[in-house]
Amino acid sequence: MMEWKCSNCGSETIQKVSVVHAGGTARLLGGIGGTALAQSLAPPSAPTRAVVGTGLGCAFALGCGGCLVGFGVAETGWWFLLPFALMLLVWIGGTADRQKEQRAADEEYAHLMQVYHEEQARWERSYLCCRCGTIFQLASREPSIGS
Repeated sequence: MMEWKCSNCGSETIQKVSVVHAGGTARLLGGIGGTALAQSLAPPSAPTRAVVGTGLGCAFALGCGGCLVGFGVAETGWWFLLPFALMLLVWIGGTADRQKEQRAADEEYAHLMQVYHEEQARWERSYLCCRCGTIFQLASREPSIGS
C-alpha cells in the first residue's frame, strides 16, 4: 500500500515531478522554454557515446604526402606511393591503441547508461509536495496483519 503524503510535512497535495515538468514546459520558436520550476525538474540527460577515430593519423599522413608532392619530390616513380605507405603505417600502428581506447570508452558508456537509467527511474517515481516544495518518492507501507 502506498502512502500518498509528503514525507516532510504530511500534505496530501502532491504531484508527480514528470507532470509538473510537462505542464510548465512549452515548445517555443528556437527551442524549449518554460517556468523555472519546470526547468529545475527536468529529467536526467542521456549520456553521449564517445567514438575513437582515425582521422588525425590519416590527415597527418596525407599532409606529409601532400608536402612531398608539392615540393616536387614525388614527381615520378615509386615516390608517388609514399603518402599512402605513410598513411598505412600510421593506421596500422595506431589500431591496437584505438581498440583499447574504444573498449575503454564503450565500458565507460555502459556504466553511464546504467547510471542514467537508474536516475531516469528515480525521476519517474518522484513527487513534488505543493505545500513545502519537497521532492520525494512515495514510501511503500506494508499492511499489518489484522488491519
